[in-house]
Amino acid sequence: MRLRSVLVSFLILFCCLSANAAGNPSHSLYLKAPAVSWNGNRLSGKLENIPIGKLLEDLIKGGDFDCDVSGQLNGNISVRFENLTVEEFIRKIMRNKNFNYTILSSPSASETKEYSGIRKLTIYQGDDTISFTRVPHRFNKQKATVKAIRTPTRATPQKPAAGKRPQSAGNIAEDKKKLDQEINQLMEDMLKSKKISPEEYEKAKDDIKADKKE
Repeated sequence: MRLRSVLVSFLILFCCLSANAAGNPSHSLYLKAPAVSWNGNRLSGKLENIPIGKLLEDLIKGGDFDCDVSGQLNGNISVRFENLTVEEFIRKIMRNKNFNYTILSSPSASETKEYSGIRKLTIYQGDDTISFTRVPHRFNKQKATVKAIRTPTRATPQKPAAGKRPQSAGNIAEDKKKLDQEINQLMEDMLKSKKISPEEYEKAKDDIKADKKE
């Protein structure tokens, strides 16, 4: 039944969202309200006595990326910043702590709205080297989630079990309508939280509409 296939898709979508919410490494510890405000790809705020290593991890990761740290950077920092890009903020931190460092940035970082254009930050402390490298995070369920919305499995119709009355057409239509509403709401939530892009959102909607006509 088509209702069964829609329900399966919905459950897959729900599980993916739950896993993403629980283990999404792009979730920020410090770069959020009320301490920090964002204006496009620029941030302003004031942070007091927070671990400098964790703050740099927050700045490197974001979107579909995590931060892989090699070495250990100790110490805390208090810093005020106004309308800075991520790279400008990192350089301010480096000056504040008098660190020797190198930054490797994405060539188009200044032209995009990426959360971070930093590919790698390396800090040199005596004989020690501490690196923060941006890598695709391990819990990205975006593609699997969109695929689950686009391609529901068509189950083979089965006869109702003995002693059970089959659902009426009215009940099936009502249940399907509720499921469609819940799936649409989840897709909108994913779009707002940037788990899927506007293009993927529109493509998923078009695919669902086309699937209904079949």
